[in-house]
Amino acid sequence: MLRTFILNKKLMVTVLFVISLALYSVDYVMLGSVKDLTIWFLGNLAFLPIYVIIVTLMIERVLKERERQSVMRKLNMVIGVFFSEVGNRLLKELSTYVVSCDDLKQHLLINGTWKEKDFATALDHLRTRDIKIDSSCCEKFVLKRYLVEKRGFLVTLLENQNLLEHEDFSDLLWAV
Repeated sequence: MLRTFILNKKLMVTVLFVISLALYSVDYVMLGSVKDLTIWFLGNLAFLPIYVIIVTLMIERVLKERERQSVMRKLNMVIGVFFSEVGNRLLKELSTYVVSCDDLKQHLLINGTWKEKDFATALDHLRTRDIKIDSSCCEKFVLKRYLVEKRGFLVTLLENQNLLEHEDFSDLLWAV
């Protein structure tokens, strides 16, 4: 495998060298001046480090962006696992503590047709409402038992170093 890779590299360098030689030959035939050809060659050679720096920076930026997108995809999977394992039921349990929860549910009932505008509207609704919590009318023991059951899972999520990339979710997890 390594041998094939090295042979392919050598073949590529050889092909690029032959193409460059052919282009300089065409340039020589058209202009007929070795002096002009040498000046252009040296000019291009002088700018070669700048070309390398620019290409390296561009490739580095592309690779960093790909890595960031990969981390975000993995994070979204972790967030999805959190909500399927703990979050959805936790939200349901905690909704019993919210005073006038029906009004809140009306504005936050998400379905598959929601667009970005719908989420923004829901967020604005949350920001403008004073949500009141009353824990006196609910069974806190049930919630505590549920969270104790899920403690191992939650601690495992907290050990995931990639969660530091998603600050809001990290804060949510710490709050739980």
